[in-house]
Amino acid sequence: MDSVIKIAGHDIPVHASLKTLIDYKSTFGTDFFEDLDKIQNVKTESIGSLSGIINTTFQIVYILHKPYAKNKTFNEFMDEFEFDVFQSAESMNELTGVFGLLFPGTKDKTKSPSEGETATPSDK
Repeated sequence: MDSVIKIAGHDIPVHASLKTLIDYKSTFGTDFFEDLDKIQNVKTESIGSLSGIINTTFQIVYILHKPYAKNKTFNEFMDEFEFDVFQSAESMNELTGVFGLLFPGTKDKTKSPSEGETATPSDK
């Protein structure tokens, strides 16, 4: 599935498939669903927990964007965002909205590439 998500003013084309799970493990060395479970069940009382949520969420966004990233590393991808992405409720909602791509029953505010937003990874 292809879509475009908007985070802090950036339109980010993303692609989700079964290969996403393999790419996630080979890129970050952890299981996608185990990491997803960790951020869904974390206690947000500590800064360390929030840091883990933010890191894992951006790892998920990166891996979904990777087919379009033109060999960009995770660190290079993260350099595109300013720290203020965490200071805006709208940006945080956009960021957490990425999970709607993985679980389509909760999808909102995403645009399909067929709406002229982006090409599919196989078109490149």
